[in-house]
Amino acid sequence: MDTANSSLRFIEGLRNIELAIIHGVRSGGRDIGARNFTWHRGRVLLPQPSIVRLELRAAGNTVVDSFSREEVEDSCRGVDRPDTRHKVQQIIATALK
Repeated sequence: MDTANSSLRFIEGLRNIELAIIHGVRSGGRDIGARNFTWHRGRVLLPQPSIVRLELRAAGNTVVDSFSREEVEDSCRGVDRPDTRHKVQQIIATALK
C-alpha cells in the first residue's frame, strides 16, 4: 500500500470513529461535536503513529482511550471490527455517565 493511500485510509478511519462516537452520544441525549475531541494530544497525525490517543470531553466527563493504526485504517469504510466497535461503545457509555 502506498503512503498516500494509507494516509487517506487513516484519515477516513479517524473520521468514521469520531462520527460513530458523536452519533452514539447524541443518541443518548448529549450534544457533542468535533470540538469535543482531541486526537493524539493535538500533535500532527501524519505520518501515522502506531497508537493514536483520543480524548473526548463531554458534559464534564473526560474519556481517554487509544486506537492502533490498524484499528483506525480498518475503520476507513466503517467501524466494523468487533474490538473497535466495542471500544467505541465503551467511550459512548462513559461519555453519557
